[in-house]
Amino acid sequence: MCLADGKEIVKLVSPVFKQNLYSGVYDDLHPRALPEDLSLFKINAEKYPQLEAISEYILTVSLEKGDCLYIPELYYF
Repeated sequence: MCLADGKEIVKLVSPVFKQNLYSGVYDDLHPRALPEDLSLFKINAEKYPQLEAISEYILTVSLEKGDCLYIPELYYF
C-alpha cells in the first residue's frame, strides 16, 4: 500500500488473531470475511469482546505522502 497524497492511519492485525476478529465464525460469511460493523478504529467491546481482548496487539501505522507499507499475506486491515 502506497500513499500518493495526504495522510492515513492504517491498523493491522495478524492472522493469528483470526478468531478474535470473528473471521470464520459466522456461517453466512466467507471464511476470511469480517462482520460488516467490526472496526479496528472504534472497538465495540460489548458486541465484540474478543476483539477488545487483543487490542494491545493491533498494529497502528501512520502514513504520509510518499510512504509505502508492506502488508503481509493474510493480515487484516
